[in-house]
Amino acid sequence: MCGFSGFTNPNSKTEDEVLLKKMMLPIKHRGPDESSIYINDKIALGHYRLSIIDIKGGKQPCIDNGNYLLFNGEIYGYKEIAKILRKKNIPLRNNSDTEVLFKSLVHFGVEKTLKIIDGMFAFAFYEGQSNSLWLVRDPLGEKPLYYIHNKTKTYFSSEVSGLSQINKKINKNAIMQYLHLDYIPFDQTLISEINKVLPGECIRINDSKITKKIYFNLNQENKNNISMNQSLEIIDQLLEKSVKERLVADVPVGVFLSGGIDSSLIS
Repeated sequence: MCGFSGFTNPNSKTEDEVLLKKMMLPIKHRGPDESSIYINDKIALGHYRLSIIDIKGGKQPCIDNGNYLLFNGEIYGYKEIAKILRKKNIPLRNNSDTEVLFKSLVHFGVEKTLKIIDGMFAFAFYEGQSNSLWLVRDPLGEKPLYYIHNKTKTYFSSEVSGLSQINKKINKNAIMQYLHLDYIPFDQTLISEINKVLPGECIRINDSKITKKIYFNLNQENKNNISMNQSLEIIDQLLEKSVKERLVADVPVGVFLSGGIDSSLIS
């Protein structure tokens, strides 16, 4: 599962380390295998890891020449992207999907990387060249990511609980929406000032300026006129490819089989 917390513009290493550890404590359950923190004058980063791919490698945060990455999730088909990187003489320090994502972000940029990766993910990437923090969530929102942004700092975490040290004020409007709709729409949460990164959203924060963009739209029309048999064949190929990509792991893999059509096909 993995989880992370962090913030920009640390002031005092001792005080910020205490704060970061407090932000990490509520999300400790997300990563039982490994934990780490890193703080400099630009960014404070904390990560809990559940090791799945490249158990000895894939440590976080990823750090290289002023660039930093915290990542939760899995990049499917990352080995093909690794081949592209190596052809461009871009060295990979280990065999993890984390390293592939990091080097893609560093060398291709965030927006181009989002066009070539597939997976379930949430990540915080600090881009050294532009001094920008990027907060990104996968197209369907499988992995969570929350943040608080003000004029001087941006705090972020894999769970709302990770930001409870920053603000605990209840969002009364969100409670009313939840009681009325059974969910909280848009980017609000039950806590004031804590927002969620939306599914398929890419947020860039540079100094005090914040820019939001939805990079993926599920409602794109497919204008290809194909027959029912062609559709079935394509679905069969896509299902087989998708399941194969999701079985990549350096630990035992299990399948949830409830007996329905979807889980039976996957199994």
